[in-house]
Amino acid sequence: IYSPAWDFSKDTFKIDVQDSDQEYVIEADMPGISKDEINLEIKDNSLCIIVKREEKTEEKDKNYLHKERRYASMTRSVYLKDIEADKVDAKLENGVLTVVVPKMEKSESIKKIDIK
Repeated sequence: IYSPAWDFSKDTFKIDVQDSDQEYVIEADMPGISKDEINLEIKDNSLCIIVKREEKTEEKDKNYLHKERRYASMTRSVYLKDIEADKVDAKLENGVLTVVVPKMEKSESIKKIDIK
């Protein structure tokens, strides 16, 4: 049976990391996850994707109501060299989180150092 909902107990979310000259593009599969359940952080040049989710199931059987709740948290981190942390852009669309992390511009200028 195929279920489009994501089961935290069996898997972690999958990510792809693309590296171009000017930016990194990270795509993470997030089926059934809302943006309120995702936290993005950059710490020490690492992008951390943190998902916190409370899964709820309700079953009714005659006069009996049975509730099960499970809280799950999952984190993936990706080290990215020379990034512009203030210019990161992220969007969640059709179950895919896309994070664009610009790289710092490399200075090709030469600085002359005077000898004292």
